[in-house]
Amino acid sequence: MSFVGYLDDNWALILLLVALAILNLTTVHFSKRVVLSVFFAIGLIAVLSVVEYIEVWLGQQATYSIWRAILTALKYSIPPFLLVQIGFFVFRQKIYIFLPAVVLFILCLISVPTGIVFYFTEDNVFVRGVLAYLPFIVDGLYVVYLTFLMLRQNSKTARDLIPTIFLAATIVAILILPILTDGFDKWFCTAIAIDTLVYFLFYLQQVTKTDPLTTLLNRQSYYSDISRSRMDIFAVVSIDMNGLKVLNDTQGHLAGDKALATIAEAISSSLRFRQRAYRIGGDEFAALCLQDNETEVRALVARIRSAIAMTPYSISIGYAIVDSKGAIDEAFAKADAVMYEEKKRYKRIHEAEIGSR
Repeated sequence: MSFVGYLDDNWALILLLVALAILNLTTVHFSKRVVLSVFFAIGLIAVLSVVEYIEVWLGQQATYSIWRAILTALKYSIPPFLLVQIGFFVFRQKIYIFLPAVVLFILCLISVPTGIVFYFTEDNVFVRGVLAYLPFIVDGLYVVYLTFLMLRQNSKTARDLIPTIFLAATIVAILILPILTDGFDKWFCTAIAIDTLVYFLFYLQQVTKTDPLTTLLNRQSYYSDISRSRMDIFAVVSIDMNGLKVLNDTQGHLAGDKALATIAEAISSSLRFRQRAYRIGGDEFAALCLQDNETEVRALVARIRSAIAMTPYSISIGYAIVDSKGAIDEAFAKADAVMYEEKKRYKRIHEAEIGSR
């Protein structure tokens, strides 16, 4: 066992972790929580790789050392913390999400003297204890929960599902294969590092696709989607907030930002499958309805109006059906015209109410 030997076995992993650290330091799109999450993951993967390297070396010795049991306890305990930190830092889950990982860590440490999870014979042979599969069960539960969180946050389009499914499938494979095959442990850290890098890039892509204030898809995503899905788009919905300028002038821009975020949440909560919402301007929003029918489009408009009615704000809205040639711009112009007619009526009524006071 030597430092050179560790480098020889883990050079690819080290390069991956260095590249991930550089990307994490140079990106301007992540919050401090997410940056901290990535560095936390890098640190845990590095520690896990050292633990595994030393544990493998100890496993090649003729006699048992208690240090092998301690390192095995760490090897079982670290992966859950790798998984759970994503939920805590990125998805802003409560601190108690760490509880199963902490309990597993304690049980693995208790296993060193008791053997309830694993133990070693005097001639250094690994044996599973009565709770042998508990680490894999805990890991599996975290994978299921994190997959749910990722699907809930990143399922705006079918394309977003592919990286989520890939990550879930590979993490499950990484956790199961060491049980089924010998010698897979040496690839474990590298595989985890690759998944961390993939998730980093996927999350970065999600951030650049969304509007930071409202978390709706942004204008760039709107143009990208109408280019990619032109022939699938059945209808376009144009939405505009009423009275944003007055709100900004009288109560300040923070109040205006709160109003926009509230309206965006109302729009987002009204969407159904294959309906996407975008913030395309200051107080301008749009929705695309893919492979829908007019009944569904009208239902979407009704849901948006109902959701907005539960807030102190007001919107004007219009929609238009896209023709068989996929003329999205023309449909949006028609939807915009309907929306502006409604906006004019709102202004007349609002001005009349002010004048009567």
